[in-house]
Amino acid sequence: MKKLFALILAVVMVVALAATPAASADTTVADDPPIHLTVVSAGNTADSAISKGYDKFCELMEEYSGGSITCDCYYGSELGSMQVCLDGVFAGTIDITSCGPSYLAGWSPEIQALELPFVWETVEEARATLDSEIGHKLGWENMEGSGAFVLTYFENGMRQIMNSKKPIITPEDLVGMKMRCAPSQTQLIEWESYGAIPTAIDFTETFTALQNGTADGNANTVVLMNDTKFYEVQKYMTMINCEYAPITVVVSEATWAKLTDAQKEVVMKAAEEARAFERELTDSLIETALQNMINNGVQVTYMDEIDRDAFKAKVQPVYDYFAEQVGSDAILKEIDEFVASLS
Repeated sequence: MKKLFALILAVVMVVALAATPAASADTTVADDPPIHLTVVSAGNTADSAISKGYDKFCELMEEYSGGSITCDCYYGSELGSMQVCLDGVFAGTIDITSCGPSYLAGWSPEIQALELPFVWETVEEARATLDSEIGHKLGWENMEGSGAFVLTYFENGMRQIMNSKKPIITPEDLVGMKMRCAPSQTQLIEWESYGAIPTAIDFTETFTALQNGTADGNANTVVLMNDTKFYEVQKYMTMINCEYAPITVVVSEATWAKLTDAQKEVVMKAAEEARAFERELTDSLIETALQNMINNGVQVTYMDEIDRDAFKAKVQPVYDYFAEQVGSDAILKEIDEFVASLS
C-alpha cells in the first residue's frame, strides 16, 4: 500500500509540473465510474478561508475528473460537531472533513508536534515542513490502516498573543496574567511556564470571559480574533507567531479505496492547488483583519520589538511533556533539522 501511495505522489508531482490550471480533463478519468463525495469543512463558517479552500478543492476535482468526481460541501456543524464528522470519516459515512492535528493524536501521536509553541518562526517554515515527507509521514504513513489519513494541510495562520492589560514584550510581562486556553495539557503547561494563570475556557465563551475579567488575554489567529471582535475587549496584541494553526484535510480510507488510480491522481492534484489557494487567501485575510483591529484601537507590538527566543526558552516543559507522552522527541529534532536545511 505504501508503495502505491509513493507511486501516486510521484506521478502527481510530474503531472502538476507539466499541467496548467486550465488543463482539460483526462478522458480516461472522465470515463471512470462516477463517485459522489461528501466534504465537510467542520467547525468553519462558509466564508472562512478553509471553507473557500474546500470549495476550490471540490471545483477542481470535478473539473479535472471530467465530471466523474462530484461533491457536496457542508460547513460548520451542518452535519454535526467536528468530532462527529471525524468519526464519520473513519467509519466511511463521510468522505472528507477537517480538524486540528490534535484530534488525530490517537492514531498518530507525533502529529501533535505541529501545534506545539515555537516549533517554527515563520509560516513559510511551517508550510514547507508540512508539505515535506515529514507532513506526509505524520498524517498519512503513520495512519495507514486506521480508517482515514491526512491528504493535505490547510491552515489558519500563526497564533498571536492578545490581552487587555499591557503590551507583552518579555515573558515576564505574562506573570500573573489570566490567560484563556483550550482544555489542552500542553497549553496549560505553556502558560504556566511563563508564570501566567491559565484558565480552560471554551472558545464560544471566550469573548464573555474577556469582557467580565475572568480572563485577561488569549492566543489565537489574527483572523479569528478579528472576526469575533476581540478588539472590543482587548487592546494589546503581540505578533509573536507563538504557534502554527494547521488544519488537516482528512480522507476516509474506504473512500480512497473506491477511487481508480486516475481519480486518485486527480484528487491529489486538486488538493495541492486548493492548498495553495487557501493559504494565499489566509494571508490576504490576515492583512485585512490586522488593519481592522488597528483601526479599532489595538496597539500592535511586532516581532522585531521582542526577544522571541526568551519566550521559546521558557516553554521547555511543554517539549518535555510531549516527549514523555509520545515516548521520544525525535520528531521535534527532525523538524528542527528540516527547518535548518531551508536556510
